[in-house]
Order: sequence, then C-alpha cells, then structure tokens
Amino acid sequence: MSEPLDIDAVLEKFRRFLEERRNLGKPLGPRGPVITSESSLSKYYQVARRFLINMVPGYRGLDYLPDDAAREYLSILRRRCRPRTVLVAYSALKNLYACMGWPWSIELRQVLPEGIEKLFDAAFLKREEIEKVLQHAENKARTGDFIDLRNVVIAYLIFYGLRPANVIRLHVENVSFRKVKEGETGEEYEACVIQYTPCKKGRPTTKVLSRRASTWLQRWLGFLESIFNKDELPFAPLIPSFRAAAPPNVKSREKRLKVRMFKALSYRQLHNVMRGLIIGALGNQGYGRAAPYCIRRGIVSFLLESRRASAEDLCKWFGWRSLSMPLIYDKRRTEEIAEKFINI
Repeated sequence: MSEPLDIDAVLEKFRRFLEERRNLGKPLGPRGPVITSESSLSKYYQVARRFLINMVPGYRGLDYLPDDAAREYLSILRRRCRPRTVLVAYSALKNLYACMGWPWSIELRQVLPEGIEKLFDAAFLKREEIEKVLQHAENKARTGDFIDLRNVVIAYLIFYGLRPANVIRLHVENVSFRKVKEGETGEEYEACVIQYTPCKKGRPTTKVLSRRASTWLQRWLGFLESIFNKDELPFAPLIPSFRAAAPPNVKSREKRLKVRMFKALSYRQLHNVMRGLIIGALGNQGYGRAAPYCIRRGIVSFLLESRRASAEDLCKWFGWRSLSMPLIYDKRRTEEIAEKFINI
C-alpha cells in the first residue's frame, strides 16, 4: 500500500511552485495573464488547501489524487458559487496538479460549459457613461460635504487609470503642481501631477490631471491642510478613511477629525464608494458594472477605439511592463472591429 498523502508537504511544495512561476513571469490563469500580486498567490494556496483537506480522505491508500477528485470538487463549487469563483478554483487546481506531476485532463469548458465567453467578456462602462459618473460625483461634492469632496477625487483618480490598490496607497507627498498648457488654446493652468509606482511590479509612472480634475484635487488638499500641520501633511494618506469615533480624551473638533482620518481607505470602502457613484449616476443600468475596474476597462477601450493612444502609449501611461496588458483590458467586440475592415 502506498504512503498516504502528506497534505502539509504538498502545500509547501505548491507554495514554492507558485513563487517560482511568479518570479519567472509565468502565467497562472487559464487566460494567460501573468499574476504577480501576493494576494493572488495566497488565494491559489487557500483553494489548494481546502481542496486537499476535503478530498484526500476519500482517496486513502493513494499517493496522488486523480483528476476525478478535482472534477468532483469543481462540480460541487459550480452548484454553490459564482462562475468566476469556479474559474479561480480551476486555475488553482490545474497549477497544483502540474506542480505535483499528477495527470490532468479536465478542460475549462467541461467545468463551465455555459456562457464561458460571457465570463471572459468583463463588464465595462462606455465613455459617455463614465462622464455621467464624474458629473454625478461633482454635483454631490458641490454641497460642501467633505466626504463627497473626497469621493469625487477618488472618481477622478480611477478615471485617470490608477488601480484601487494604488489609490489607497497614495500620500499627499505623491502630489505636486506645475504649470501646463491646455489643449489647442495653449492657455496655462496649475495642473495636479501624481507620481507613483503601480502595484504588481509596475514601472514608475506620472499622471498629469486636467484643469477640471486638478481643481477638485486642489480643494481637497486645501481641506487636508486645514486638518494636518505642515510636518504631518506630506505623510497623510491622500484618501483617508473616516472612522466612526475618535478616542474620548480628544476634545477639539479638529483633533477628533484628524484622529479619525489618519488611516487610509480600505479596498472594500473604495469599492463601495465607486459602486454608489456609478449606480447613482446610471441607475439600474449601473448594476453589474458598479466597480472601479469597469471604468478602467472602459478608458482603455475608448483610447484604443479613438486611436488617441497606442498599446505602447498605454503601457507607459499605466506603468505596465507587458504589451499584452492593453489587449486584456480592451473590451471592444470583434463585430465592432470587423466593421472597420469591410471596405479594405
């Protein structure tokens, strides 16, 4: 009889396998993108751990797990979870089997036979819809509430291509201002300049905001200056969270607000802010597309469609290292592209 599987040993080997593939720039997902974030690798590891704990007891006496075990596990997930969750589990288990040298014959279409193309066709907002979201955010911010003022700045940062993770990592010291000429008129204005290094091993990049966006950011920085002193301000989070309460020994309103603000917004909070703005601007049409990445995908698709930027330009603007990234974010349908070539 073969030795039973040592789950801890398998997981340790899988962890080293994932780290090696990340360091070599090898793709992990079934669609081919290179995954470089620590959170993605952690997710794959968690999926493998749950799979082994649940399935190994049913295959006692074997020193490996046949792909029938993975097929059974994925079929259970398919009945209980969303398609995208099943997709992640499929990718994680395929990597696990490759790591261990176990036979794998499961195709993705066997796991998700219906609507797989729709799954890959990620949701996005069109340019005119994005403009409605920005206008809605501005209208709310004009009431003078500092939370709405913060939210319109978030919307513009997402509009200018920052990932949510980058937005919440920004500090005031990442922002500067310089004179820039505007459009064909050549009229100068004080432009907001944001310099940062994108997450996922991106290249250092710079964003120069329009007059409209710069105006809102100037107002927001003015509010932060009224809360933090000059020594604290550069290290304050550009997009702070607002806690429900401050310590009871803090008496003045200004100090209470400062204590509440000196913590960066969380990813979930930012997602909820954008969800509220998108649904508030688009109503029922915003459901299913109320996420920061829907704006990001829409901007890339618009820039490629209008030929305002090439794939090389987008890589430099977003800080991407691979020319495949614009193709992943481009959500134009094949029919739309095909119509351009009718008269060739």
